Amino acid sequence: MSANQSEASLSDTHVPRISIAQAQALALKHYGLNGQMRELTGERDRNFHLKATQGEYVLKISSALEDPATTAFQNAMLGHLEGTGTDVPIPHLIPTIEGADEALIEADSGARHIVRLVTYLKGTPLAYWPPSHAIRLQVAQISARMVLALKAFTSSYTDTQMLWNIARADRIRPLLSAVEDPVVRNMSEAVFARFDEVVRPALTALPTQFIHNDLNLHNLIVGDGGLISGVIDFGDAVRSHAVCDLATAAAYQLFEVDDPITALSEMVVAFHTVRPLSEPEIDLIFDLVRARWAITVGIAHWRARRHPANGAYIMRNAPRSITALKAVASVSPAKVADILKTICERSPA
Repeated sequence: MSANQSEASLSDTHVPRISIAQAQALALKHYGLNGQMRELTGERDRNFHLKATQGEYVLKISSALEDPATTAFQNAMLGHLEGTGTDVPIPHLIPTIEGADEALIEADSGARHIVRLVTYLKGTPLAYWPPSHAIRLQVAQISARMVLALKAFTSSYTDTQMLWNIARADRIRPLLSAVEDPVVRNMSEAVFARFDEVVRPALTALPTQFIHNDLNLHNLIVGDGGLISGVIDFGDAVRSHAVCDLATAAAYQLFEVDDPITALSEMVVAFHTVRPLSEPEIDLIFDLVRARWAITVGIAHWRARRHPANGAYIMRNAPRSITALKAVASVSPAKVADILKTICERSPA
């Protein structure tokens, strides 16, 4: 597993050791802001919510192993989205006192970190809302609008370490060795086997673009009236296939639903009416959703074994991914593709 270990080095690091007091000092020094600070969760970054008289913000301090090209790429993507005038609600990057997109600091340990500040989007994470038809439609439409807004975005940035790219699900297969339950491990292995045999070859014929790639329940904020008021965390953005953004979003919306295929159909139609899906894309959607669940299982178990102190956060989506995989284990991907193509043909695009 040495190749995968090197690719996973960034996702396998601890978040920066920065205290609230240190974060407050950084906000004052680099942004001239002072106020109440509280820590937020994060996988690789150390994030803080800053409430100042000028407004509310999120101070993001990147891992010492984060490539500066990565944060520069994310900054450029945010700038592009803002420039398109998209109605997708995204955070805005706040420049430093010197007018830069970010600041470089050195921690007490000697490690160097990139500091950024973005606006805080008020509301409640979607993770604390019950699944519903209305929410599923909103999520699918936001994914489609984001895909359209990013279609013209260009960058020379290439992330070879991004493990969450469904199009490269083959890299996660060796991580299943960390899954102790043989039923779960074998079920996930079967998904990856089909991915290698059927899905990945078909994906190579589809065009690529940059996508958000992580419309999960914690990255979508719900505001007044049950309307999604924010899309956050561009840390997993990657060049992939447009349909992978929909599949990622759908994977989280199919948790704890009575009929996952009907719920998936609702999302596919909602996406299709905004950004039309081609027949080859529709053929792959169900397989891509299952691949995302299997990716979650593999990465979560592998990382939780290496970092047990952060295990609860790392494993938060794994049990539901396992339940979802079991719920559709006997469902034919070909039959699902036929269902999805039929409903898309009936819906205007």
